[in-house]
Amino acid sequence: MKLFVLTLRIFTFVLIVLCINSNPGCKDPYDYSPPPDSLVEPPDEVPELLFPPDDTQFVFGQQGHGWDTIWVSFQWSEITNAQYYDLVTSTDSNFPDSISWRQRVSSTSHIVVFGPQDCYWRVCAGSNYWTWYTGWSETGRFKLVVP
Repeated sequence: MKLFVLTLRIFTFVLIVLCINSNPGCKDPYDYSPPPDSLVEPPDEVPELLFPPDDTQFVFGQQGHGWDTIWVSFQWSEITNAQYYDLVTSTDSNFPDSISWRQRVSSTSHIVVFGPQDCYWRVCAGSNYWTWYTGWSETGRFKLVVP
């Protein structure tokens, strides 16, 4: 009986130590990332741009925000199991890093734009469980004009 109790205590001790040290590098649950060997390929589908439609014109002073700014809302189709989307806007259709504005969002997004110009935008989807992002959506275009 003493051997059984001793074995039970040792087993309990080992189990507690294993539970405490199962993932010592993950102190904060938001820092967790899955092991690389558990990642899967992203889906082949890419987000479809829904709003604003191509060549939509936004006129300064028409939305009640003043003559110097315009709020632009963006919408796209959702990708299954996507956790976030990267939205890129630029005044150049080639999206160079020097003049592109990029933000990570959970779904639709709104931005404030200054000055009359032609703008381009595109979206890709991502997930912490994928090896990489989906492909980029087609490039959308909208115009900011003065009345």
